[in-house]
Amino acid sequence: MKQLYLLRHAKSCWKGDFSCDHDRHLNKRGYRAAAKIGKRFAEMQIQPDLVLCSTATRAQETFSGIVEAGGFEWNMKPEPRLYGASANTILAIIKEYGPAVNNLMIIGHNPGLEDAAMALSTKGKKSLFDRLYHKVPTGSFISIEFDVPCFSDVSARSGKLIDFMRPKIEFA
Repeated sequence: MKQLYLLRHAKSCWKGDFSCDHDRHLNKRGYRAAAKIGKRFAEMQIQPDLVLCSTATRAQETFSGIVEAGGFEWNMKPEPRLYGASANTILAIIKEYGPAVNNLMIIGHNPGLEDAAMALSTKGKKSLFDRLYHKVPTGSFISIEFDVPCFSDVSARSGKLIDFMRPKIEFA
């Protein structure tokens, strides 16, 4: 059994001193959300074997805020391909991981994360799918379970949507 966690970066700032989209920082709400997510993950005992994080500043700051607030010592690998990644690119990245990784977290961006969640999941509670199809706001967390021995065996429509949490509701 493999567990995939998809996390959209927290709310970022559109004003300020940045030379390109990749360099945008979190805004005040984003920093607060990252801390709330970290505390909630600690309560839920979320413990990924590996975190793949977009190299975008806002994704890196989301990761930092989560681990600081949750007291985690997670193994994080910056993954430049996640910036602007499509669902197909995200699936290709996921498939690179073998049996040693049981719980994989990806911190990235929309629309790729949302599209990947929808493409990978066909089983799960209808209420979770309804919310997923409605909107995946910044700071959202999606958990998908796969009944496979390796992430390399994951394919489209093979996962079960286990959880979908939004920062304003479930992380409040």
